[in-house]
Amino acid sequence: MAEEGNFFLRHFILYEFMRNIHLFALSALMAACLAMAGCSSSRLTSQEKALIKQQQAQFVINSITDSHFVIQVDRVTPRRGMSHALSYGYSLAVKGDTIISHLPYFGQAYSLPFNGGVGLNFEAKIDDMRAVRNNKKSFNRIEITTHNPEDTYLYIIEVFDNGKAHIEVRCRRRETITFSGYLDMPLELL
Repeated sequence: MAEEGNFFLRHFILYEFMRNIHLFALSALMAACLAMAGCSSSRLTSQEKALIKQQQAQFVINSITDSHFVIQVDRVTPRRGMSHALSYGYSLAVKGDTIISHLPYFGQAYSLPFNGGVGLNFEAKIDDMRAVRNNKKSFNRIEITTHNPEDTYLYIIEVFDNGKAHIEVRCRRRETITFSGYLDMPLELL
């Protein structure tokens, strides 16, 4: 009877030992695969990097020329105060002759409607739009003037060739505020 108990105990210990070896080997194999996949996908030649930069710059220029672009905003800097990171979902879009502003506002307002107003969260027709390319510094500067029943706005947007963007919003009834983010691009250009 004692031998039978030792038999089961020995087999149980052997089973656990083999299981641990298999788990260790599987973990090592997965780690090696992940390391190899990470190394191979992050290595681009200088020619490939240059081609991607050129395609990004062309995409930025085409988007601005066609007046169809979306800037995802991830940082805000009020005129008075510290810069703040923003959660996902804030954006500025230009669709032809329309601007769609979904931006937060922090700062001093000089006069507002009783309910606080819409701030920088509205859709309106563009009154005037001017775009200028600065080849020396590799960015495009866009000035958009628009209004709604609450205020008149001047959006000064700088979009760099790599897609990074800076937005300054000047209002008549609120302090100036700035945002930073990036132009939406296709995944193959990122």
